Amino acid sequence: NDQKKGGLFVIGHVRVGQLDGSGDPLADEHKYWLKLIDHLKVKAFVELCLAESIRNGAAHLTRLSGLG
Repeated sequence: NDQKKGGLFVIGHVRVGQLDGSGDPLADEHKYWLKLIDHLKVKAFVELCLAESIRNGAAHLTRLSGLG
């Protein structure tokens, strides 16, 4: 991890689809991303989103990360 002492990464993933059920369709996937962060030994936030398109998902992740 070459980030400065206070630096953090934001790791984002977009799944294309629609929310059909009552549960969170990305809950199980979130665990795997957290394991990856532990394995890579980086400081990061994981943001997963379900969107109708990659473009909409990328815009959503940009807002979530505080960049836009």
